[in-house]
Amino acid sequence: MPVTVKTVTGATVTPEERTSAKRVLVESFLSNPEHMALWAHSSAANTALNERYIDYALDAGHELALAQVDDGAVAGVAIWVRPGEDFMPEGQRPIIFKDALDALPAGHKAFFLNDLWPVSGDMVESVLPNAEHEWWYLPMIGVSPSAQGKGVGKALLGAKVAQVAATTGGTPARGPRAIALYTESPGNIAFYNKLGFALRAHQKYDLPSGEVWENMFLSYPADAAVGAA
Repeated sequence: MPVTVKTVTGATVTPEERTSAKRVLVESFLSNPEHMALWAHSSAANTALNERYIDYALDAGHELALAQVDDGAVAGVAIWVRPGEDFMPEGQRPIIFKDALDALPAGHKAFFLNDLWPVSGDMVESVLPNAEHEWWYLPMIGVSPSAQGKGVGKALLGAKVAQVAATTGGTPARGPRAIALYTESPGNIAFYNKLGFALRAHQKYDLPSGEVWENMFLSYPADAAVGAA
């Protein structure tokens, strides 16, 4: 399947592209069992969350990469945060994602507010402090279920990997020569490994439902570092 990657911002995105990006992200995560477990299997929460991700990212000035297939339809989307920037202000997630939280059962909402979000950054900070801020950061990537397994995700990530790989500098890679991302799906690790990413941190959480949710942090390249060279 031929795939073209187009990068837009809040200043350049069309209303149709914004709507398509929301649809793709919502559909992608609705079909992701690990993600849906985290969000109490609530389709309403998933929709509110992912639509808000797109609006927030564009309105905050971050990059949105759109994977367009041969008929021009958007089949994949990735949010990119530039090195030196933060995705969202500290402590603002409960406000930004209020509608998604309000769609959850009370116990699950409390889990996010009291157990997960207050400590979610500790895992990475303990091994690679400030990596999300110093490197390119990918908070969200999604591919339409009908386009999965057809090279769309590879095209989305590969475009940024190629950009980062072409940036000159020393070894190990730092700053704009590195990428940070998380995945909640163990089955995705092999896909990321093939593109040169390596697992750097891994944590498990017991959900209120009794299910277990995993949070895995990966870097490109495998030896990416933080701080002054």
